[in-house]
Amino acid sequence: MKQSIIVLILISLFSCTSETKQENTVLSDSISTDNVTELPSTENKKDSAIVTIQNPKNILEYYQLLKNKNLVEPYTFSKVNNEYKCFNVDDNEISYSFDLDIQNGYLSIIDEGTGAGEAHTELALFKKTDGNYIIAVNYYYKEASGLYIMITSSKLDFYEYAAGEITTITTTCFKNKVYSTSFLKPTYAGDDEIEFNYLLPKKGTTIKAILNQDYLTFCKTKEQFQKNMDKEVFEKISDKCLVCDQVVKNTISIPFNKAKGEFSFTE
Repeated sequence: MKQSIIVLILISLFSCTSETKQENTVLSDSISTDNVTELPSTENKKDSAIVTIQNPKNILEYYQLLKNKNLVEPYTFSKVNNEYKCFNVDDNEISYSFDLDIQNGYLSIIDEGTGAGEAHTELALFKKTDGNYIIAVNYYYKEASGLYIMITSSKLDFYEYAAGEITTITTTCFKNKVYSTSFLKPTYAGDDEIEFNYLLPKKGTTIKAILNQDYLTFCKTKEQFQKNMDKEVFEKISDKCLVCDQVVKNTISIPFNKAKGEFSFTE
């Protein structure tokens, strides 16, 4: 009889503990706030194995899910002395700077490579009214050129996780895209373009398209730098100055429509 009572007490304690854990993993209305799942350690070893993720609960787990399907640049996250670190997927001697915000569902990784430029990978979660999540993945690259840093490419993709599957939805949820001409006067009829890049929100649900400010700064002060720059580089950047004269806005806001699960802006 005593043994039966002890067993019942243990079962009761275990049930209470389980309920408490569930209360601590409730998703917020807009962004996941779950605790981070323990990913495999990379201490003193290489780690390129696929980590099985079922029912992802935070931005790091969504990243791992996309990584398993080769939909993002592969990096490895591991806890070292109770702090997360980001490593090269094949060599844990190579580490990268990153910004991980579990509370707001945001992740940014800066890969400096060999030092000639920086590859930025951003992820952010957006929750729809139906409870499913959209994962935005943003890539942009900054390359050193002359005395200025210039963004040479930017790419934005969207995925949805529902019923255990990842689906690419870029063309359906990002219909009204931003183009170089979106920053220019409506009367501009030239063919030259000026680079811009996207920035995902660390807080909130509005994506930003940011015009490359380096070109604007250069065009305003290019004469004083002409002697210090390579001639070919100087001429290449100077060609953009005619476009810079047509700029009417530096930033474009792209809000998230939670009900429709779409991102769009008004010209």
